[in-house]
Amino acid sequence: MREGDHAKKGQELILVGRKQGTEALIVSLEQELEKERANLERMRNLAERDAIAQEKIDEAMAEFEKVRAQLVRARESLRDYAITAPWNGVISAVNVEEGQFVAPGTPLIEMYDPDSLVIMASVPERNAAEISVGMKTELSLDAFPEKQFPGLINRVYPYLDPRLRTRTVEIVPEEVLDLLPGMFARIKIVLEAADNAVVVPKEAVISTPEGPAVFVIKDGTAQRRMIKTGIEEEDRIQIAAGVLAGEKIAVEGHRDLKPGSKVRGNEGN
Repeated sequence: MREGDHAKKGQELILVGRKQGTEALIVSLEQELEKERANLERMRNLAERDAIAQEKIDEAMAEFEKVRAQLVRARESLRDYAITAPWNGVISAVNVEEGQFVAPGTPLIEMYDPDSLVIMASVPERNAAEISVGMKTELSLDAFPEKQFPGLINRVYPYLDPRLRTRTVEIVPEEVLDLLPGMFARIKIVLEAADNAVVVPKEAVISTPEGPAVFVIKDGTAQRRMIKTGIEEEDRIQIAAGVLAGEKIAVEGHRDLKPGSKVRGNEGN
């Protein structure tokens, strides 16, 4: 087998050198077993004519069973020298060459099932408790530039990585993709959604001792309005309270504004 080959469940992938010796032993034992079977049958025929004692039949039976047990053990050990595919899949790595000596525990071959591939992602500790199975995601893969694919979280690991302080999740695309092991993906997880939300650029929000605020432009005059923020996404933020839909706010030069300042020109968004 070579990298990229497709293997079927049960197919032999690698044979260990001792298999030939075991196969030869099996052939020899099969021949010996036939001899013992014939001998046992002959002894039984003689016993029917009272030509031999029962003891001779018992001895022939014992020899027959001994060879048969040896043959069973040899056939069972034959499987120890062949590595078979545990499922249908693709060979991804062959770590040995013909004639090479390998120590016990050495990985010999690697394979994967394309239908079982998932995308693994690490969620920062601050969001670890918000993640759950069934959450929707958006996937961006370097192999498919300028495209985004919907996905679902189908497994959440029950612990944090003690070194990175992250929680691992597994994500499956909602449509069939030609994924390969080692591909890089960017994940956006939808933690919370709000319909008909008032959303403004983050730079429009200013910090004050009393809390976050924005400058609302009304009749050419700047009015500072205290707000309550909500969901953040990239460079935008939701205003959960304090500003109504359709009101205009200052997004440039607003840090120099004071309540009651006159605004000319572009009155903002």
